[in-house]
Amino acid sequence: MKSQIANRQSTRHSFPSWLRGFVAACLLATAVAQADPLGTAFTYQGHLENGSGPVTDTCDFAFALYEDASGTMQVGTTQPVAGVTVTGGVFTVGPPNLDFGEGAFNGQARWLKISVCCPATCAPVALSPLVELTAAPYALALPGVFPDTATGNVGIGTTTPVAELDVVGTIRATDSAGTGVIGSGSTAGVFGVTTSTSGTVPGVWGRSDSTNGRGVLGVALAAIQGLYEIVKDKD
Repeated sequence: MKSQIANRQSTRHSFPSWLRGFVAACLLATAVAQADPLGTAFTYQGHLENGSGPVTDTCDFAFALYEDASGTMQVGTTQPVAGVTVTGGVFTVGPPNLDFGEGAFNGQARWLKISVCCPATCAPVALSPLVELTAAPYALALPGVFPDTATGNVGIGTTTPVAELDVVGTIRATDSAGTGVIGSGSTAGVFGVTTSTSGTVPGVWGRSDSTNGRGVLGVALAAIQGLYEIVKDKD
């Protein structure tokens, strides 16, 4: 069973002299069964009017995605959708017809250019202005998180992640009952670098509040002297 979360917005477009109207946009984020991949297609629902009122006809549409409101930086390719039924002004276009591909939505602002022609026997004419696509409410739960669907990487604080998890900023891990950070790797489990060329700035900093604790503890299982630790730092 599919469930949908709708985000509605109204935008007025200026049509040619033979057609005036407005489009009320509705992005539907569709959740599919757990075993199925979500995909990159989405649903757009709008309301179309001309000078006589709501349109009831069969129309041809074309959708194009842009990075800017002026429509100069296109994302993906234009999606033509022919023979769309419009009843009382209401029309819906959805998967698989409306799909701009992986990476089209990466957390940055996007605008949708809509072209339409009714009846469906002429070339679609672009509506103006472009429609800004706003986030569905639940999508706002992860601001600043940018997944790169082409590589599978996820960025926090960066839109171009170069690792599985690429964070530009400070990471804080807390576990009152165990270990806050666990690292494992073929060359280094945990690797720290400081780029400052002056001052007492550590590459790796550790703290223990226990009287018998270790601020930083490392174990080399194959080495003769296999235990390395800093118990206390004295001036």
